[in-house]
Amino acid sequence: DTAISSTSTSTSTAAAEHLIDSAYAARRLLVTLALMTLGGSSMSVVAVVLPAVQAEFGVSRADASLPYTLMMIGFGVGGLFMGRWADRAGVHVPLMLGGVGTGLGFIAASLSGNIWWFALAHGLLLGLIGSSTTFAPLVADTSLWWRKRRGIAVAVCASGNYVAGGGKADAIVDRILKKPAAERLKLLRESSNPQAQFLWALMRNAFHCAAVHLGTIANSARD
Repeated sequence: DTAISSTSTSTSTAAAEHLIDSAYAARRLLVTLALMTLGGSSMSVVAVVLPAVQAEFGVSRADASLPYTLMMIGFGVGGLFMGRWADRAGVHVPLMLGGVGTGLGFIAASLSGNIWWFALAHGLLLGLIGSSTTFAPLVADTSLWWRKRRGIAVAVCASGNYVAGGGKADAIVDRILKKPAAERLKLLRESSNPQAQFLWALMRNAFHCAAVHLGTIANSARD
């Protein structure tokens, strides 16, 4: 009964003393990891299918990236409201909404007839209502069930967001990543493989950001 009452209380209230660092907390952490992985899947899927989205709707690469952009905005904004809601009502309430939002989001995305409905499904259902409920609220809730190993527990919980995008790279990408740095970047840029294109986009953006802020970075390093 104590375990049940502690689960349903506001996430701003610590767990019962005898349940902190307990076997129950460990089982709860495993469930949290699974929920985080499921919620984070929506952030990985759209990046992998980007070329297919572009071909399906006959749009430019910039327009095909709009669903991911809106989803991340929804994820960030939704996290603020879902965290506040979890503090007031308990983490289980936003999680139930998130489950419904994620399911409806994938269904709506699969039925979309154009890029705008596809983007709306990602931004509103998968981002604002879906994945936002499985990050900030779960990380905050996890910290209340651990004391001695709180850092590890929170890290395990947060890692679900990356486990969702995990998996073995395609053989061609695996071969490219073993090449010397200059050749690796060249091959990633020229490849039509979705995973290679995604990696190149991440690296290109990182290089661009570093170039824009090079002066600030140099001053910080000097200080």
